[in-house]
Amino acid sequence: MSVSTTWQGLVDRIAKNIQSSQELFAGGTDSWTRTDAAGDETFENRYKGINRTACDSLLISTISALWSNAVLKKDFVDFADYCHLDLALASPYIRNYMVLVGWRMPYEAAEALAAAQGSAARLLSQHVFPKGTLVADEADPASAGMHEFMRLTGTAGASTELVVDGVLPTTIKGAAILAVNTTAGITATDVVLECTLQDRLTTIDVSYDHDQATIYTQGIVGVGAVGVGGAAAAQKDVLVKTAISQFTDGEWVLLMKADRSVAEVAQINSSDTLTLTMESNLINSWLEDDLILPLFIDVALKSGSISDADVLRFYALPDRIIAQ
Repeated sequence: MSVSTTWQGLVDRIAKNIQSSQELFAGGTDSWTRTDAAGDETFENRYKGINRTACDSLLISTISALWSNAVLKKDFVDFADYCHLDLALASPYIRNYMVLVGWRMPYEAAEALAAAQGSAARLLSQHVFPKGTLVADEADPASAGMHEFMRLTGTAGASTELVVDGVLPTTIKGAAILAVNTTAGITATDVVLECTLQDRLTTIDVSYDHDQATIYTQGIVGVGAVGVGGAAAAQKDVLVKTAISQFTDGEWVLLMKADRSVAEVAQINSSDTLTLTMESNLINSWLEDDLILPLFIDVALKSGSISDADVLRFYALPDRIIAQ
């Protein structure tokens, strides 16, 4: 096992511990309900439920800040020392290490790093992937903690769109868009999605089909496949099997093994027919039919519809399953 793989496991553990703590504070009988159960208006008016809810919400949202503690921050201080003293990397040390390895850190761990070492050490946004954990295909995503852009519900031949979490935070450059049907037997008719690019202003239209008999089937909006011959490490060109209109020059993309075991971010310099040329050499080698994913910061329905009474949810795809 390499240092890169070990460090990935360590930051994943930090992220998973934060996620698990957030689930604990969000679960159970909340403080408002417990306060209300007293059946004593004098007590309830003094020990205000709204204040208890604010406490619960703060605990959920600020757990990453605990890494400012002198003991906890050593998770990052010690690794920064390794990057500085043993690898001779420039400051900010962990940020520059992430450039070398190419994979992205979980959102929760990246926030803990910023708490531990200050905003100057914050990772570049292209090296952070969205909150939550990747789930297996045909598994219920409800408890995965993923950022949910929006959901579509089929209603009388049209579709109702509900914005849930909306746009990604600015600390994340972009995410692949994961579509999951939470009802079985869904059909999508002429669906066109309006996807927002990483400049947070420009949008492009991406057609998307999602006709699935099985509940919780996953699809990735605009996913491409690496072409014949693959793409070797230390080269910039990536052949793509199908159309590349969903990829935009200057945008960051995610290359991912077909089994999702390895991922790497890269920035597109230029594109020509079915070739994407990156700004920098690839770190890993990629095989034919490995994945190349466009990364967006938001998505909305532009046109089309899904079948009546069915539900299609759109999430920001985490790069991997987070293990403790």
